[in-house]
Amino acid sequence: MVERIAITGAAGFIGSALAARHMAEGACVHALVRPGTTLHRLAPGTTVHRLDLSDHSAVRQALGEIAPTIIYHLATWTGRTPHPDVAEDRVAIVRDLDILLGLLSAAAALPVPPQSFVRTGTLAEYGDGPVPSREGQREQPKSAYAGTMVAAAQLASAVGRHLAFPVRTARLALTYGPNQSSDFLIPWLIEQCLAGETAFIRFPEQRRDLIFVDDVVSGLIATARSEHPAARLVNLATGVACTMAEAADLVARCCGSDPQLIRFADDHGGGGADMVPHVVLGDTSRALATLGWRASYSLEAGLRRTIDALRSEKVAA
Repeated sequence: MVERIAITGAAGFIGSALAARHMAEGACVHALVRPGTTLHRLAPGTTVHRLDLSDHSAVRQALGEIAPTIIYHLATWTGRTPHPDVAEDRVAIVRDLDILLGLLSAAAALPVPPQSFVRTGTLAEYGDGPVPSREGQREQPKSAYAGTMVAAAQLASAVGRHLAFPVRTARLALTYGPNQSSDFLIPWLIEQCLAGETAFIRFPEQRRDLIFVDDVVSGLIATARSEHPAARLVNLATGVACTMAEAADLVARCCGSDPQLIRFADDHGGGGADMVPHVVLGDTSRALATLGWRASYSLEAGLRRTIDALRSEKVAA
């Protein structure tokens, strides 16, 4: 049977890579995207449904037409506002949780239930708790964004226990790779190094578990297809966390650039540092035990793939 895949956030960095992988495997992929979303990342042949995910009637109609075997929910508030505002946070939090419940309700109403429903979260949900972070430990979110992700994970777990299909959360390490916006650190660093321009790293001692997008895609598919009950919550991580100084130095070396282009400073907690954990590092043992999955790319290998893709893109342009 041909898999029918529905993906919210399919036009984004991770979503488009996930859609492309499923299409390469012969699946019929449906992208649920907001009106006005640019589709340059989507592979040809993807079926696009433009709708507001907060419109529950439209979501129910779309899923009814798709009859998905797997649903991936990747469309969430990114929480990247540098100066948090309670009123703005409230709107985003309520919207995200309402969209999740609307999707679960629409999936539950399908004549034939999906084989699985997978949503993505973040290792940042664990905050400054013990590392490497394990799925069973108490979350300690440090921002409204991370708190919303915790609430969504708990809500998905609670509601999912009463549905005819498994509902799973994959908490992702900091993902990088080709086609990522330069608003994010790794692609921005690469562009600066390739251009021979100075890159200023504000928090060089922060440690991050950095994972290549192809590994995340493999992990999400493994999460969707797993029959293990403990797969309802898994970390998709490498189990290794380098400092941002080390990551920046490696980017420069992989680009063949002068390491002196990288400049470091530490704001000692200012500029939003208090909203993120000092160390983000995921334990990977549950993913291996329940999914048979582990990350296959080293940081250097993933960076070289990303750099090569960006160079090819610039030549083509």
